[in-house]
Amino acid sequence: MTAAATPWTVVVGLLCGAAGCGGSSSPGAQFCQSWAAAFCQKLYACTPADQRGADFLGGSSQTQCTSIWTHACADPPPQGVTFDVNCSGGRHVNTAAKTACLNELSTISCDTFNSPTYASVCNQVCAGASQSGGTGGADGGGGGPTDPGSFCQALNKKACALAFQCTPLSSMDSTFTAIYGSSLSECQGSKVSALCQDATCMPSYDPVAGKSCVDIFSLYSCADIANNLPADCTLACPIAGNGSPDGGVDAAGGTGGVGGGGTGGTGPGPNLILNGDFSQDITYWGITLDAGSVGNSGVTNGELCVTLGAYTTVTIGWPKDLSKVFSLRTGVTYQLSYQAQTTMGLAQFEAQVGQGVPPYAQIDFMTTADVPGSQLLSFAHTFSITTPEPQGGFAFNIISGPASPTTVCMAHISLVALN
Repeated sequence: MTAAATPWTVVVGLLCGAAGCGGSSSPGAQFCQSWAAAFCQKLYACTPADQRGADFLGGSSQTQCTSIWTHACADPPPQGVTFDVNCSGGRHVNTAAKTACLNELSTISCDTFNSPTYASVCNQVCAGASQSGGTGGADGGGGGPTDPGSFCQALNKKACALAFQCTPLSSMDSTFTAIYGSSLSECQGSKVSALCQDATCMPSYDPVAGKSCVDIFSLYSCADIANNLPADCTLACPIAGNGSPDGGVDAAGGTGGVGGGGTGGTGPGPNLILNGDFSQDITYWGITLDAGSVGNSGVTNGELCVTLGAYTTVTIGWPKDLSKVFSLRTGVTYQLSYQAQTTMGLAQFEAQVGQGVPPYAQIDFMTTADVPGSQLLSFAHTFSITTPEPQGGFAFNIISGPASPTTVCMAHISLVALN
């Protein structure tokens, strides 16, 4: 089972994972001052003097208002209290979201600002997702992507632009072109089209959050590749997938999920991947470096973690002991599930079930749709096969992006028969 570059990873290949901002320069505090001043200016402009009663949020003057909200944003909130916009504790400042936030406050109408459905993009500047699932206000996200396919297209076309804008020519090697193509037009054309042809979102796609996600991501520049994807991207499409040829559900909690009835009303069988929980450390698992560099690797707190250099290709495969291969049968529905996280964006993250011994020719199931985040995310897929697999194995084929180092962790890897 070998690595194969795929275009779904165009987006995450350019975006770094959870990078803290920290430090005495405190970009969070700087943003809080700008935001509070803009917020209070809009608050006073949109609240007539005769309506500034005891419950008015702006204090006795615009200057006092700015001071109050600067502290609310920059200081740790009291225990049990939360603020939508809070950048305390060295939280990372998403510069693209910051630009969108300040532009929003300077341009929105008072009707929108005072609307009870108004959800500000400012909530996302310091990695907080908007509680209402986007910045669409009362307009329902008009003008944004209306379905998973158009959402996938919008994100990845922008990511293609970032790839060619931000990657030095000297780094546009065969690995780069395999992922992004040889030109921007190829990346935004055939690669994105193939990637997004059968795009799905589970449990559903939220177009309001999708519009917010795309609006912020469209502002990203090369300086923003250290940012996570905007928080509303996850709200828009909690688990991204692709419609699989065998009709399996390519998302968490897929058909007949663990604990569900499965086909035929029986419970799931035993885990075919021995030591999938890493309770026996790295036993039965192998790490193969195909290109680039690998740093530390090992099991910590039940997670197998591998640290990769820039543009590193690695296969994390099971079983290292070829006598432990499993067999798969036709007419059976199988469920593959696991958890994964990464500190930086990846150019490829592929999970594959297939022939577990050389020449690794038969592929029984493969997905590149899962996008690990900065915290452990759960993924599950169901599939069936048309050709028996007498010597099955499993592998993650991973390619890191331009950021280095990148640490990728996997946990709770399971393959079970549902019937």
